[in-house]
Amino acid sequence: MRDCGATTARMESFLARLQHGVSLEDAIEQTGPPGVSSFVRMTMEIAQSDQVHRIAAVLAYGREEIVPLMFRQVAEQLAGRASARWSTFRYYLDRHTSSDTERRGQFARAMVARLCGESKQRWEEAQLSARYALMARIALWDKILDDLRKAAGLSVNKPAEPVSRRSTYAFGVRLMKGR
Repeated sequence: MRDCGATTARMESFLARLQHGVSLEDAIEQTGPPGVSSFVRMTMEIAQSDQVHRIAAVLAYGREEIVPLMFRQVAEQLAGRASARWSTFRYYLDRHTSSDTERRGQFARAMVARLCGESKQRWEEAQLSARYALMARIALWDKILDDLRKAAGLSVNKPAEPVSRRSTYAFGVRLMKGR
């Protein structure tokens, strides 16, 4: 963050609260940007569900299939900027979009298939969890986009956003149906 010139005050405040015994949820609520707490809450709810097929579906379809695509686009945009300020961040993005990303996605989907097996109920629960994760991720990025637009003095009116939301949601549904 420092290499990119970003402020670290929120992150440092968050870590200090955790070190002083504040719960994860409260620390995020107190220091996190709006939108982050609901995303983390959703993630923790699924992770603590003890339903491994749901956890695997969120990992496979809410992260392994989506995040590398987003990171790849950001990395491509940063490639045009030779600034040393972005080099560490670009390295991080490149590492997370490397060729093994596709293999991880395949393994994650195979894990969901194995955990759900022939159980219609497990597949439905996995699909609902994956949809929930996708919608939470969309809401998180929408909030980040709003904040960036506000910081740049731009309108938060987003006529193209619903198309983006629908296409991202449809992408997630296609992934789940393709199993």
